[in-house]
Amino acid sequence: MPRGRVLQGQGKVNSYFPCSFVATLAQFCDKERFSAQHLYYHQFSLIMGLLLKVLLVGVVACVEINAHGYMISPAARNSAWRFGYDTPANYNDNELFCGGRQVQHSRNGGNCGVCGDPWHVSKPRPHERGGRFGRGVITASYTEGQVIPVTLYISANHKGYYEFRLCNNNNPLARETQECLNKQLLQLADGTGTRYYLDGNIRGKHTVYVQLSARLYCSHCVLQWKWVAENNWGICPDGQGRMGCGPQETFVNCADVRILRKGQRPFDSQNPGWKSYANTEQDYIPNAKESMPNVGCHSNI
Repeated sequence: MPRGRVLQGQGKVNSYFPCSFVATLAQFCDKERFSAQHLYYHQFSLIMGLLLKVLLVGVVACVEINAHGYMISPAARNSAWRFGYDTPANYNDNELFCGGRQVQHSRNGGNCGVCGDPWHVSKPRPHERGGRFGRGVITASYTEGQVIPVTLYISANHKGYYEFRLCNNNNPLARETQECLNKQLLQLADGTGTRYYLDGNIRGKHTVYVQLSARLYCSHCVLQWKWVAENNWGICPDGQGRMGCGPQETFVNCADVRILRKGQRPFDSQNPGWKSYANTEQDYIPNAKESMPNVGCHSNI
């Protein structure tokens, strides 16, 4: 009799079921069960991988949103509302980055508005003279030839460098231009040149000292802060790919300031003749009989 298992039904032997077949069937079922479990875990891993990627993209996006900055002193047009000036509130005042890297370099050919607005926006752009935030409110007074402190707030450090420019813009009907600003690329007070390279460990407030020309004074000038970051990968001039090469994010702020002649007394722009701003060396309150100082706009450069 062949080896096998007797299947009984109603007391009768119906057939023989080979043990080898039973073993094969069990093995097949185990394999199918294993394959189903493997497929389940494979699909689960794919789903979790996709969710993780979405989460990482969200984290990166949040980091980029927070990686901005603005000029505190002199208070820029976009941030003056934070410090009590009668200017419109801009709750995105740390996002004057020319519309973003893609907008600046892909859509606008690398161009940016004079005060950080996207280049393609119709003039006057919001932060330029005559725009919503370009009210011409003076937020600091200095003296010709003075070393001035410029205080910035950086919410996340993208390294790169700063440059500071000044445009003599006494005509209330004229908008500042980049050509005007380029005429006065300011030197750093420590004599190291015109570019301040941002230390990667700096966060929050920090101050850069800039030298004003001894031959420039004005009743209304525009101080421009430009920050070219180094947070994107690109191709360097030597053909190698590195972080900080190629098109980068650019942040730009403008502040309205006054530069007095030496010996000239400061006065408040919003209430002339009453008091000076805190950025001047001494507060000045003229008496009622004293005439207003004759502030001209002049440059020998």
